[in-house]
Amino acid sequence: MAFRRAIEPGGFSLLELVIVLVILGLIGTFALPPMIRLTERTRFSLARQDVERQLDQLPQTAATQGRNLVLSSMPEADIGVPVPVAAGKDPYPVTVPEGWRITVDAPISYRYDGSCSGGKLHLTAFDVAVDYRMNPPLCELRPG
Repeated sequence: MAFRRAIEPGGFSLLELVIVLVILGLIGTFALPPMIRLTERTRFSLARQDVERQLDQLPQTAATQGRNLVLSSMPEADIGVPVPVAAGKDPYPVTVPEGWRITVDAPISYRYDGSCSGGKLHLTAFDVAVDYRMNPPLCELRPG
């Protein structure tokens, strides 16, 4: 008497593969746009923190380099590109991403000893605008 073995399938059927691909496509459709927005928000936040860090370090930079620095408004034509400052031949003391703009009410002077004149500063990036104030003599960056 011969026994016959049941033949077990060796893989997935085409229908099973198509169903898995449809499910993965639906997950991607709903999950991908929020992930892209999260990535963009994170990139923007990191760039903003970098600009704020540079602004916070200007008094130390002036003291370390032993020279005066001036933070002035950026000309419209040179947004995102280092430009000459109004008070001298030194390069612009802060590097901002392309499309961003720094505007100050009056030029803010940083002395070689680390003190500064203080003032108000506006950071504009695309459709976001943030106002800061810098109080002398240390000019710590404060919102508002």
